[in-house]
Amino acid sequence: MNKLLKKLYLLAVRMRLAKPVILVNIDGGICSQMQQYLMGRLLAQRGHAIRYDLSFYGYGRDMDGRQVRNFDLLKAFPRLAFMSVPRWKRSLYRRCFRHTGHYPNETTAEWLDQRPPVFLGGYYPDVQQMYADYQELFQPDAMVLDMANRAIYDAIPDNAVAVHIRRGDLAKYTEAYGYPATVEYFTQAIRMLEARLHHPKFYFFSDDMDYVRREVLVSLADEIDHQVVENGAEHGYYDLLLMSRCSHHITSKGSLGKFAACLNPHRGIAIVLKEDRQLGPLAFADKEIIAL
Repeated sequence: MNKLLKKLYLLAVRMRLAKPVILVNIDGGICSQMQQYLMGRLLAQRGHAIRYDLSFYGYGRDMDGRQVRNFDLLKAFPRLAFMSVPRWKRSLYRRCFRHTGHYPNETTAEWLDQRPPVFLGGYYPDVQQMYADYQELFQPDAMVLDMANRAIYDAIPDNAVAVHIRRGDLAKYTEAYGYPATVEYFTQAIRMLEARLHHPKFYFFSDDMDYVRREVLVSLADEIDHQVVENGAEHGYYDLLLMSRCSHHITSKGSLGKFAACLNPHRGIAIVLKEDRQLGPLAFADKEIIAL
């Protein structure tokens, strides 16, 4: 049945009864949404018609099936241009023209050579060409924040450090991400920046603030100037914008801290785990990257 549908659609394309597109699947949290949107943007610059599939957000959750994943891209960056497809076309492309990326196990950028009709599912590596578009498209705007978060945003000083502590579905070993960041990693990173910076203030962001208070904060022998920001996993895009306001970043497994660092235009310090293979756009950013 799929072979017949594929032949009929390709015939319609040849007869100019249908216009083929590259259909980019969007799923996951805010950073996955940004990366997948950028993929479409780069392919559009190559002359292809691009559409996006948002069907994941009718049911989507994290890898443990616990935390809901919402489509927050247009909440965080409402000026982005966005076009989706009707259900029949989405179903046809998924069944007949699927191409699946397997990043980080596959790191080639062959997705740049894809041509319509094709459905791009799975995950793909970032490429350097995306970074200029990243800074152009994703410009933080405090106006999208609620009043409480806007007050935090406006009060963040120049020497602020965002500490992102990802837990949730990455609180245990996973094949894609490896082992989670340890308490020792965060305390070492905090001590390093405390010594290097002039009176830094640390802002803590996490999807598990009980863990942060119970494990990380109590492990710091003396008091540091800090603030705990509690937005929860359902408002990850608030955390992204607040972290982007900070000049320096201590990142975790996952993407949020790294993407936030790239949204800040200044050449700050970004601390990453030395075994972390998934730096995303941070790999191309003009930052002082320290691996611990």
